Amino acid sequence: MARWDMSNVRFQSHWIGEDGERSEGEADRVLPWWSFTKTVIVIVALRLAEQGLVDLDAPLPGAAYCLRDLLCHTAGLPDYGSNAAYQAAVAWGDSAWSWERLLTEIPPAPRHAPGECWDYSNIGYLMACDRMEALSGCSMAALMVDLITRPLGVQSVRFATSAVDFAGTGQIAAARYDPAWVYHGCLIGAPREAAQALHALVGGKLLRPAEL
Repeated sequence: MARWDMSNVRFQSHWIGEDGERSEGEADRVLPWWSFTKTVIVIVALRLAEQGLVDLDAPLPGAAYCLRDLLCHTAGLPDYGSNAAYQAAVAWGDSAWSWERLLTEIPPAPRHAPGECWDYSNIGYLMACDRMEALSGCSMAALMVDLITRPLGVQSVRFATSAVDFAGTGQIAAARYDPAWVYHGCLIGAPREAAQALHALVGGKLLRPAEL
C-alpha cells in the first residue's frame, strides 16, 4: 500500500483545554475552513430556532424533508462532488456554475425518504442556507456575524467571496478553486478562532442546553 510522505507537512493547530491554550504552526494564519463551515451554519440554524425564526421540523415548501433533515444529511439529496462535469470544470480552474446550472446538472430529487439513511450533500446545505435566509430576511454572512463572531469577538472569520480570498491563504488546494463552488459558502479564518468557536459551543456560550 502506498503511504503519504508527511515529513514536510506543517499543520496549523490550536487547542483549548483545562490547562490553557497551545498552538502548533501558525494558529493565527487565515485558512479555508472548508466543511467546518457546516458546523457554523448549524449553530446559526439552532440560534434562529431559539428565536422562533425557523422551525427545524417543518417541511420545506413542496418537499417532504425539513431543515433538520438537510442539516443532518438525511434529506436524501444528491451531492456534486463526484459529478464528472463538476470535476472537469474544477480541474480546468473554471468559475463556479450558476445555481440554475448546478441544479440542472445534478437535479435535487431525493434518492430516498427523509430520515431513511445518511447521505452527505452539499446541495442539501445550499437548500438549508437558502431557506434560513428567506425566513430570517438576512444573508448567511450577516447571520454569522450577528449570532456567532461578534458575540465571541473573533475578528478574521468571514465568507470567501473571490479567488483572491482563497489565494491569500496560501493553501495549495485553494489556489485555483473558485470559492463559489462551495454553494453554501466557505468560511476563512484562523485555527485559533475555529477552536474558540468550538470551545464556546461546547461550553454553552452559543446555545442553550436543549439546543446543544
